[in-house]
Amino acid sequence: MAYTQLVVHELSADVIQAGRDFLAELDREQVPIVAAFWLFDDETSRWTLVLASPIVEQSGPLVFYRRVGDILRASGIEAIISSHLTGVPPDDPIVVRLRNALKDVPAGEVRLTGNFLEGMFVPDVLVYCWT
Repeated sequence: MAYTQLVVHELSADVIQAGRDFLAELDREQVPIVAAFWLFDDETSRWTLVLASPIVEQSGPLVFYRRVGDILRASGIEAIISSHLTGVPPDDPIVVRLRNALKDVPAGEVRLTGNFLEGMFVPDVLVYCWT
């Protein structure tokens, strides 16, 4: 069952910190990020670092992936590999649902486990930031 997988496939403290460090690198490089979160996918049993950026919408995902991939390689952060990353536009359905769910929550990291967000089941998510 999906809930069993959530317990087994926990994000490690090192990976969570690596996400923070990578977001700081992206900020230093002035990559606009409107939402960033680790999302667990039940079907693949994988965590993905989802980065919502207007670059994906304006210039396309390839431009975004090249830019963040170059920054990731230069950063020396080893706990994240490029296959862990997904770039989405700011109006992606999961981003919109998280933004709506967290609109009254003070800024800071938020963990949501086993929630339905506007009809979409989200098994587990660790949100770093949203705007």
